[in-house]
Amino acid sequence: MRHQLVILGNEANWSRFGEKWGKLFVEGKGRPATPTRLIAELHYLQHIHALSDEQVVARWVENPYWQHPCSKLLPV
Repeated sequence: MRHQLVILGNEANWSRFGEKWGKLFVEGKGRPATPTRLIAELHYLQHIHALSDEQVVARWVENPYWQHPCSKLLPV
């Protein structure tokens, strides 16, 4: 529980991403939107580790620490 991504997941103001990015998505058009919290987390991880889109998703799938900030969004 002391891992920096666990701390980030517990302390970040995730609702702010939804407030700022939510207006960029139009309801009822295209496929359902990915939760903004997940997008923010993936962009953060991609940036700090200098990864491609494919690399960040592959690592996210395999690493529970990377998944922790969005664990409440994952199906049980």
